[in-house]
Amino acid sequence: MDTAEPEVLVRIIDEDWPFEIKETSIKDGENRNLNSNNTYYKLSQSFSSNKNGVSLTLKYDFKETVKNNISNCNISLKVPSTVAFNTASVTVNGIKWSDVSTGSKGTILEIKNAPSSGTIEFKVVLTDASYFVSYAKIGYKLDNKSYNEVVGIINSINDMITISAPSETSKKDITVSGMASPEKNVDLYINGEFIKTVTTSKTGVYSEIITLSTDETAKTFTVEAKINNGRNIASATVRYSNDAVMITSAKMIYRGQEYDLIENQGKLPVISWSSFSSFSF
Repeated sequence: MDTAEPEVLVRIIDEDWPFEIKETSIKDGENRNLNSNNTYYKLSQSFSSNKNGVSLTLKYDFKETVKNNISNCNISLKVPSTVAFNTASVTVNGIKWSDVSTGSKGTILEIKNAPSSGTIEFKVVLTDASYFVSYAKIGYKLDNKSYNEVVGIINSINDMITISAPSETSKKDITVSGMASPEKNVDLYINGEFIKTVTTSKTGVYSEIITLSTDETAKTFTVEAKINNGRNIASATVRYSNDAVMITSAKMIYRGQEYDLIENQGKLPVISWSSFSSFSF
């Protein structure tokens, strides 16, 4: 489909029906009080420390004719079941927001008592980078009547890329890893200079050792992973220092099984244990 009413798309996402749509922007209408010119929901490909994480930004504003009478703003965000929210990362207008909860098997993030206009930023962690679909809705009161509107919709297919690298290192050879679509070519760059191309596995994971070239005792590098001829980019900042403190090994042992918490080839280790049982590091 080329376009669809936002409420229809919300129902499709709630039902986990696959869809492809060329246009997901939401137009102004008589029944909308949000100012579409200053309202959006978008995906950012860049991240720094969270493995396989991406940042999302939601901005909302109401029309001048009603904004002074808006109250009780609560925002709901829906993501796929393959995505985990980092609730500690939620900020509203640059301030860390504590009135946050998750529901519906972890696929809904609720941001409560938000201001009548603002910018919300948060991070999610991916287990599958090949498909990401999400919507944001806002509930509010206007002249003591309750309303709900769709803020925005994200529908990204086969266009996502993540990168993970140590934030600080004393070694010039570092491991970068991340996720993209399965069997996808990923171009790696350091400070804008092309280094090499790697290919993701059949599960969409890549991992590669690259070398930081410097004769200085301390220097900061920007490492980038690009796909689709550079249209989609993820970046991480790495600080090289001779005296950097590094964790070289971190392992968890449970019932004779050893879980490596560092060398996991770009994957998030999945660890399960029974209540009242013990484990060691």
